Amino acid sequence: YERFRTSLVICMFYFILTTVLHVWSIATKWSTSRYSWTTGYVVLLVLQRLTATIYYYCYKRASLRISDQRFYEDMDSGHADSIADVRRQIG
Repeated sequence: YERFRTSLVICMFYFILTTVLHVWSIATKWSTSRYSWTTGYVVLLVLQRLTATIYYYCYKRASLRISDQRFYEDMDSGHADSIADVRRQIG
């Protein structure tokens, strides 16, 4: 949970923004039968689109971290051995 907390928080925030944006869009369309681009709607749209780029980056990063075999190794012994090997090769 600790490694993916940021991804989960951004996912929830993106989902909430997207839901609010779509509900607002549908409610506006149903009430006036045309779209009304108010300042609040444009601000929410821009915020949702900016959050979308961050969301997709974090989503892709989390999926790659899960699929990486090094993620499942024991962190203490695996990294200590590889650091020692690198130091031997350098020096």
